[in-house]
Amino acid sequence: MVWACITHRGKGPLVFIEEGVKINKANYVEMLQEHLIPWAKKVFGWDDDTEEYEVEWVYQQDSAPSHKAKETQRWLRENVPDFITVLNGRRTARI
Repeated sequence: MVWACITHRGKGPLVFIEEGVKINKANYVEMLQEHLIPWAKKVFGWDDDTEEYEVEWVYQQDSAPSHKAKETQRWLRENVPDFITVLNGRRTARI
């Protein structure tokens, strides 16, 4: 299995998941922390002083169980500027 992301600024990293590994909320969030966030900080710019991205971006995912888990949704609220929730559509961006 492969995880990937794409934006108007280009493609993100390809993350290869070992055969037989079942993605759960814990290893999905770990993968986002290790691969999505460092890439997003590089591509969208990160200001260490304000701890905010220089360019706003929205994370969208499908409704896989690991994506809609409460822990995943909470982590996304705390770590990305905006995301589209599985149940409620786009959430309000942080101000």
